[in-house]
Amino acid sequence: MPSPLQGIRVLGLEQYMSAPYCTMLLADAGAEVIKIERPGSGDPRRSIPPFAHGEGGAQKAGGFMAYNRNKKSLAVNLRSAAGRDIFRELAAQSDVVVENLRPGASAKLGFDYEDIKELNPRLVYAAISGFGRMPGFSGPYSDRPAFDIVAEAMSGMMNLVGFEDKPPAWTIYGLADVYSGMCTAYGIMLALFMREKTGAGQFVDSAMLDNMLALNERMVALYSVTGHSPQRGRLRHLFPRGAFRCSDGYLALNVPDDTVWKRLCTAMGRDDLIADARSASGTARAEHANELQPIIEIWLQDKTRAQAGDLLTMVCHPQPMGAALEYWTRAKLAALGTWPTGLEIYNGHYGTAAGRAVGRQPYYADFWDELLTAGHRLWGFANDDFHDPGDFANAFNMVLVDDVSPASIIAAARAGQSYASTGILLEEMKVEGSRIAVRVSQPCAGRFIGPGGVTLAHDAGTAFEYSAGHEEYVRFEGESDEGRIFLQPLFREHD
Repeated sequence: MPSPLQGIRVLGLEQYMSAPYCTMLLADAGAEVIKIERPGSGDPRRSIPPFAHGEGGAQKAGGFMAYNRNKKSLAVNLRSAAGRDIFRELAAQSDVVVENLRPGASAKLGFDYEDIKELNPRLVYAAISGFGRMPGFSGPYSDRPAFDIVAEAMSGMMNLVGFEDKPPAWTIYGLADVYSGMCTAYGIMLALFMREKTGAGQFVDSAMLDNMLALNERMVALYSVTGHSPQRGRLRHLFPRGAFRCSDGYLALNVPDDTVWKRLCTAMGRDDLIADARSASGTARAEHANELQPIIEIWLQDKTRAQAGDLLTMVCHPQPMGAALEYWTRAKLAALGTWPTGLEIYNGHYGTAAGRAVGRQPYYADFWDELLTAGHRLWGFANDDFHDPGDFANAFNMVLVDDVSPASIIAAARAGQSYASTGILLEEMKVEGSRIAVRVSQPCAGRFIGPGGVTLAHDAGTAFEYSAGHEEYVRFEGESDEGRIFLQPLFREHD
């Protein structure tokens, strides 16, 4: 069965959580997602603990693994002209661009929607930011960066979490990021659907504050109708709702109306509470919550969560509150097809039981021979056995070829005509007779090295030259505070 987004290419100019979560949802639905990362370091979440450790000391960040499955990855230095050309070429061949850079960063790079749509009028361009930036809808905070907790706080959500006598509290880590990623994915789907009608792409503006306000919709409605600002720890018109202690932990209980309240009273053997004026309505129950809470907890205190859940399932649909380990082993999730796999939660079903297989997260040294782009002297990217993906010291491998085709790229890679870099890009390489010239993107200490690791010449700067003798091969290494570059072995003796 084909996937819903099969044939759709998504370019992710993304970092941290919101945009990666968005593009992961698109990847789960079958889209080809190419994640753009910084040379040398990659997405910042690669370096945020906790880490999973593999063979040979390799490690992967759990947070990165959680939001980047089923993607490809490409490290590109967007500060260089060649790197920006690569991104534009990719954007011209893509259906969707998703970015969550600091406001203004994409415009400085020349990658905002107005720039990119000139290359590709059918492109859907989605931008996630704290406060939105679409012309006509931007505000005084549009230029400000924001993490998820800012959107939670400004939306009023944090003011509703916690207890009356305690400070406001955040909900769960990254809620605004994850929810904004979902909203953005939904907006992209609508834009792609509209493109089928109009033939044109469009700009999708996703503001984390707007998304959290929408998630907080019930509180906005209550204030609009009653004039009261809801406060944390207590609802004015509803009780019981919350965590109630059982003999082995807590049970989440919700009674939204009087019908469910009557059922709960009968289950507890307390039909007298049905007609009691202090509990006859949701507003009355909320006003007398301090009296009703102990009654419910006394009834639950000698029951386990499972026992109470069985008694109340047909009454008010309770759910035992569990720790992560309980959900990890709970058979109900397996039956639903929502199952933790490794450090991931995967949930994707489209029409039938046939879903998409869960893929791994990308190394930022992933390449593929079908991705061909033009830069200085034609740069191609290949995925082949010339590079060990477990080598986290290398951000990427590149090959310099004149004929940009999968066959020539792989042949050049296998012949050693490649280089690896962790922050310094190769700008130019020339071999003219015995003269070898190398130019790199930023100053470094560089040296030409012959067989046996013998240093043949060394210098500092961005341009290096060496006149080869009868060495079997010559390689080049450069190093600075910004990173390293290796061309090994790149040059052979010319007779």
